[in-house]
Amino acid sequence: MNKTMTCLALAAATATLLAGCASPSYPITPEGHAKASSETPAAPGERDFPSIDSAKWQQGSFASVEALRAMRTG
Repeated sequence: MNKTMTCLALAAATATLLAGCASPSYPITPEGHAKASSETPAAPGERDFPSIDSAKWQQGSFASVEALRAMRTG
């Protein structure tokens, strides 16, 4: 019985500590949310990337035979 009570007390203490770590130590105000969202950069848009035709080599690329010979397994 003593071992069961010890396990229950340990489980309760662990749950309490984990609950304390999961919650903020102070409430986050709406001003804090607004400040954080204003400091976050915008997601990239369609015009932020080059077109696919200009971003790849039309002729392709080929590995050097000497570099391939120098490679080892692992």
